[in-house]
Amino acid sequence: MALNAKGTPKNALSNCSSLEDVTNVLTHMTNNQMPSKDICEVFRLVFDYVCLGMRPSFDDIDHMLTISNILIQYKLWHEYKEFILNCPQKFIVAYANNSERTPRLLRLLQKNGLNNICAYLIEYVDKSKLATWNERNNSHLRENTLVEVEFSM
Repeated sequence: MALNAKGTPKNALSNCSSLEDVTNVLTHMTNNQMPSKDICEVFRLVFDYVCLGMRPSFDDIDHMLTISNILIQYKLWHEYKEFILNCPQKFIVAYANNSERTPRLLRLLQKNGLNNICAYLIEYVDKSKLATWNERNNSHLRENTLVEVEFSM
């Protein structure tokens, strides 16, 4: 695949006609360890395909998972916040209820000062799943309240 001066595939940006295309370009750039400013430039294209009102397919959700992972990998917290707040509920529910990833993600978000995004995601976590995570982590015994939240039934 030929690269332009910025390391993105030639004509890739102009040929991005789907969320899959944008995700592929971002993945290619990540694999080639491109600078975060270039990642941000391509990231702007995501909003041509992602919005609150969209009805994402399972493939769309997979692409959004990849994009969120890239933003976290590059520590692009502003972009991550903007992305999460513009994703449809179907994606957020799937993203927030991943038993293996979400507890670590919530701690990482709080560690990086994204308490509002952490709280936003927690609202979408199934309450029994949240209680199980808290019990498993014995958060009340270790004074680890990063995931532990109060909720009303």
